[in-house]
Amino acid sequence: PRIAIVRPVLSMNWSLQIRKVMMKDDGEYVCQTSEHPPRSVLVQLKVYEAYASIIGSKEKVFRTGSEMQLVCIIKDITQAPTYIFWYHDSRMINYDSVSGVSVVVSPVTSRTLRSVLTISSITMSHGGTYSCSPSQVKSDFVVIRVKHKEEGQPEPVVNSGEVRWMGSDLLTLLLLVKCVRNISQCYILV
Repeated sequence: PRIAIVRPVLSMNWSLQIRKVMMKDDGEYVCQTSEHPPRSVLVQLKVYEAYASIIGSKEKVFRTGSEMQLVCIIKDITQAPTYIFWYHDSRMINYDSVSGVSVVVSPVTSRTLRSVLTISSITMSHGGTYSCSPSQVKSDFVVIRVKHKEEGQPEPVVNSGEVRWMGSDLLTLLLLVKCVRNISQCYILV
């Protein structure tokens, strides 16, 4: 059974055993003695649902020849997953070192783990859907578009909340936001 009360042989201690813990198992549990008057022990069980999250926008644009790095944060884990596989479309790519692929996984700290996928020099064939898929954890994905070096103006790539400009051209975007005190209107000057 998934939930059982267990008492080892020659022991006076009883245990509540829950297998394949689910979100609905979260809550308060009471252990009560059968003596009179009964004594109780309350235990609060907090269940976390682990999930993976690839940092940045869900669509990223890279130029051929550049380095691509995707960072996957696995949150709310109670133990490290058995594996963390990275997929390009439906193909697992963790061990494609000949293609310039490397994967680095950090140790678990504060119920969080980090996996970084790096491709040293991307080509047009690297475009597609990339997913971070840890064992027993909700996975996440991003779409990668690859452009030839000479195509169009540089595009911003949002990752970790930063704006990075791709390409060899230096492009400066300056936004001045002027908010006047006691007036609920802000002006954006370009």
